[in-house]
Formats: sequence, structure tokens, C-alpha cells
Amino acid sequence: MSRQHNSALSDPVVATYELDVMPSELVLDDDGNAYVIGDSEKVMRVTKDGVVTVFATLPAASLDLDIDENGNIYTLHRTESAAVTESVLTRFTKNGDIDMSMAVNFPVDHIAVASSKVAYASQGQTRSLVQMDLETRISTVGWGEFGDGVAEVFASPTAVAAFQANADSMIVQRIPAGMSTHQTCLGLSDAKVTESGKIYVPCSSSEQILVVDEKSDEALVMVGIFRPWAVDEKDGTLYVTSAVANKVFVMDTATSAISELFATDTQPLEIDVNANGVVATANVAGKSVTFYTPASTSGGT
Repeated sequence: MSRQHNSALSDPVVATYELDVMPSELVLDDDGNAYVIGDSEKVMRVTKDGVVTVFATLPAASLDLDIDENGNIYTLHRTESAAVTESVLTRFTKNGDIDMSMAVNFPVDHIAVASSKVAYASQGQTRSLVQMDLETRISTVGWGEFGDGVAEVFASPTAVAAFQANADSMIVQRIPAGMSTHQTCLGLSDAKVTESGKIYVPCSSSEQILVVDEKSDEALVMVGIFRPWAVDEKDGTLYVTSAVANKVFVMDTATSAISELFATDTQPLEIDVNANGVVATANVAGKSVTFYTPASTSGGT
């Protein structure tokens, strides 16, 4: 564990905590707890003070992880038999209780929880987009106009964005209606779809960030960050990891001004920011989680 801070309570705190797994996905709740999955059946909970516990144990390793507006945690795993491959989406409350479980009889690779009512996924065989109604528990395969070839999906209540397999392009569908296709820059690696429907996409190979406006759908390329990889947004500020520099940068979306926020462990490939401005990264090669706690909420020693 490493911890960087000053004795003054007004200073931000940066702390890195080692894990027993190589983290692949991470989400952060409003209390500052990070939930992490990796190469095991366990979902780990890591507090910003470094307390690591097992939040849940699944029948198989989780393929994806997400969180909704109420702080519920979603996991995705598969069970396989000679007859069928079943994908199971499970919703956990903050206390770790199973609140909902929804199974489909086909492989699902990625999920994007738009809200506590609906999620979207990529079908593992045809790569078509799947809408999962979390209230009726009915799945619609081939939802929207995405066609086949969906590699990864991102969503909010107002828009769904899908990366196309083997292509540097992204399809966007507005909710309740509207469709547009955007060619993105090289090496698209992540996307953030905001509540209003604006979309930010790091393009790691071209060292740029693509911005898709929620009203005009015009794509604007902002000044890049060295090898940007993962992105999140809060109150008009982008939080972007550099997978090579092992740092988190912040970008003012109004002015495009960029500054370094903090250093991480090796390969920060996932990032999440909560409502209080706490930032967490999953550092894949470092097998760790790094927290940044702002001055107003640090209160550390």
C-alpha cells in the first residue's frame, strides 16, 4: 500500500492498495467504495481507506461489472453445459444481497446498465445488441439498428453507444429515437455516455478524445492526452487515464485545458468518479486500485 498526502486536512489524498486479483473492471459508489472484478469468482469491495473484503462470490468469474443510479451493483457471468451457454445478470444491493437475477440462454460479453430499469449487452455469437428489461426480465436480441458486429456497449437513459468489431467506428442511438454513425479516431478504448447523452471517447492510438454532442450529433476532436485509455465525466470535467504515463489527467470540457491530477500504479485501464469527486482506477498490471480523495472529502491522517 502506498499513500500520498500532506498533514493538512485540506490536502487531497492519493492511495494505492494491492489486490490478490488482476482487476479487469471497476465501479465506485457514492460512499467511496470501489467494487472490482478480476480473474476469479469474487467481487471485491475496497474502501478508500484500504479495507479489502469479498463483496460477493459468483458461480463463475464475472465478465463485466456496472452500477446504477441507486448504488446497486451488477455482475455478469456465464454457466455452460453440453446443451446451452447461459448468461446471468445479477443485481446486488449495497449490503451484498441479491436483489434480482436475470438469465438468457446465449453468451453475453459486455453489459451497460443505463438505469435500474434497463441494461444493454453485446450478444457473444452474432455480436448483435441486446436490450434487457430489468423490470419484466425480457430480453430483445437485435434491438435498435446496430446490426451485427457490436464489440462493446455503453449507455445512459438518453443514448446507447456501441463500438463496432474490427472497425474504428461507433454507432449511437438516441432514446427514444434517432440514429447516427460516427467514424472515430484510431484505437477507441472506452466511452462515457452522460445523462444528457453527450459521449466522450478516448482514442489511444491517435492520442485524441472524440466528443459527440447530444444535440447536433457533430463529432469534435479535442486536444489529446498521451495514450488516453479510460474516461469518466463529472460536472463538465473529464477524468482520463494514460495507460503509458500511469497518470490521471483532468480536462475542462469548456476550455479543453488539461492538467495532471495524480499518478497511479501500472496500467490504469479502468476509471470511475463518484458524486463527491472521489476517483478510483483499476491498475491491471499493478494488480491494484488507486484512490484520489479530494480535499473536501479526504479527512485523512
